[in-house]
Formats: sequence, structure tokens, C-alpha cells
Amino acid sequence: MNSQNITWREEFNISNKNIPSIIYSNEFFDCFPVQQFQKKEKWYEKRVKYNEERQNFTLVSKQVEDKTILKALEKFEQVKVAEISRSRDEYFKLVCAFIKKYKGVFITIDYGYKNPPNHLSLQTIYQHRKTHLFENIGNQDITAHVNFDELISIANKYNLKIEKFFSQKDFLISYFYTERIWHI
Repeated sequence: MNSQNITWREEFNISNKNIPSIIYSNEFFDCFPVQQFQKKEKWYEKRVKYNEERQNFTLVSKQVEDKTILKALEKFEQVKVAEISRSRDEYFKLVCAFIKKYKGVFITIDYGYKNPPNHLSLQTIYQHRKTHLFENIGNQDITAHVNFDELISIANKYNLKIEKFFSQKDFLISYFYTERIWHI
């Protein structure tokens, strides 16, 4: 392989669309904003509220009344929690449309789940340690696990073939662990 034939792009705007692309991401989709929901008798959205008087942030719950959101939450009835990222889904639709039209392959590695967990996954990290959401504001990573079922569903709508789906553990064992044993 000649390294002069590889092009790195800052934006998702590929000029030569006549050749297949390899699109790779690592820990990219977990950075998109999510809406968090919890079901009590009814669905509630967790929101951040700023108190001007106290100059602090708090979490509040607001009952969901939007019929579109309530419809999307139906598939989470069993686990009673949900994290939905519309912007993540919209961005992934762009990737799928591009792959469908111009051919290629998309590889992503991220923290996430295939079946929705019964807990919320939003977390903040500062200097390699988990922190509270309202500590180190502006200086810490905020991440939420990726719902791979949702990404797979979007890819299927574009008739894209899912070649392999692995947890990170299974991927490493399948492709590297056995190789490493033979080289030791």
C-alpha cells in the first residue's frame, strides 16, 4: 500500500466520489448529545436546570407529552430507561447514504450496547476518573454509550450489509488474542 494514496479529511466532504471509501471512527458516536428518559407511571425526561440565584445546575424531571418521543420510547418499555440521540442518528444517516451511493465500508469502535440496558449510561470523565456531571464544567469529557441496535436499524434502512458486529472483547479475542498466543 502506498501511503500517498491515503487521504485524511477534517470534514465529511469527499471530493473524489468515484472510488469506494473506507470510513473509520473510534469513540466518535459516544460524544453526541442524548436525551435521557425514565419511566415511572409515565415517561419523564431528565433535564439540566440553571438556578440564577444560587448560580448552580440541578437535574429536574419533566413529563414527556410529545407524541413522537412517546412513540420512540415504546421500545424501551421493558427496561424503563432510554437515551435517545437524534443528532447521532442524523449523522449516521449521512454516513449510510454516502456508503450506499458511492460504495465503501464503514468501521466504528465505540462504547455501547446492542440490547438496551436498564440504566442510563451518561458519564463524565476528568483526568481518567469518573466525575459528577456538574464538576469541572467545560473541562471534562461527557459521553453516553451508543445504541448499536439503532445504528444497525438505520444501516438496514439503507440496505447496507452488516458484515460483523462485535463487542470490543470479542473483537480482540477473535482477531488478536490467538495471534498473540502464537507469537509468544
